Amino acid sequence: MSPLECLSLTANIEAFLDQVRTQEPEQYYYPQNELHITLLSVISCVAGFQLADIDVARYAAVFQHALRDIEPIDIEFRGVTASPECIVIQGFPQGNGLNALRERLRDELQRSGLPTTADSRYKLVTAHASAVRFRAPLNDTEALLQLCQRYRHHVFGRMTLSACELVFNNWYQQRSVTQSLAQCVLQAPVGVEK
Repeated sequence: MSPLECLSLTANIEAFLDQVRTQEPEQYYYPQNELHITLLSVISCVAGFQLADIDVARYAAVFQHALRDIEPIDIEFRGVTASPECIVIQGFPQGNGLNALRERLRDELQRSGLPTTADSRYKLVTAHASAVRFRAPLNDTEALLQLCQRYRHHVFGRMTLSACELVFNNWYQQRSVTQSLAQCVLQAPVGVEK
């Protein structure tokens, strides 16, 4: 995808968020630079967890090994879904690349013997970007529901997932708290042409 397509995607998401923000100003809105897709929650929702509790280098090595030879993944963002906790922008991966990537991560983590809580709350199978987290009672539930209905099938745009990052973060994945532990650029295996 071109940089312009990614700019269009974020501009379309921001236009939607502006409408929600007008109705529900007390909620948490992900800034553009904090919108993300979660590939897999390796250790999730463990009270008191700190990086000092694990061997970061071993997790980083497993992450980088698992993502070797994974091709970039195209994702179309279309429609919104609301739950009692949040509003997400729905992502639809083109092909099976995202599922293959997640399965490889799961397999490598299991083989490594490293502690993980992956899939303990639920098995992550969708692609989505959390856009709004509800942190206060809603002002007008019906109006918000109607707005979400209008955007239920709206095409926000497309992006190519071409790099992944292993991070330590909080529930909101705020940049001020997030620490990068490892990075990996997705690329086709050597000798394979697209």
